[in-house]
Amino acid sequence: MVEYSQEVLNYIKHNFESMTSPVLIQRLNERYGIGLSEHSFKKLLSNMGLRKAPPRKDGLDQDIDSMGLDDS
Repeated sequence: MVEYSQEVLNYIKHNFESMTSPVLIQRLNERYGIGLSEHSFKKLLSNMGLRKAPPRKDGLDQDIDSMGLDDS
């Protein structure tokens, strides 16, 4: 199993609720250059004891990017 730095794990914990999985994976790959796949990300979340809720049907689960806001 691949070991990730504490910085990567903290980034995931901090941003887990506010981003969709594809956006979070993209940000991790851009920021840390780790080449994380969706499958590896799901496995990592499972190992961390985190679980993404299914998408909401009312459309209120949009991530910050889709609202036109930028955190940079």
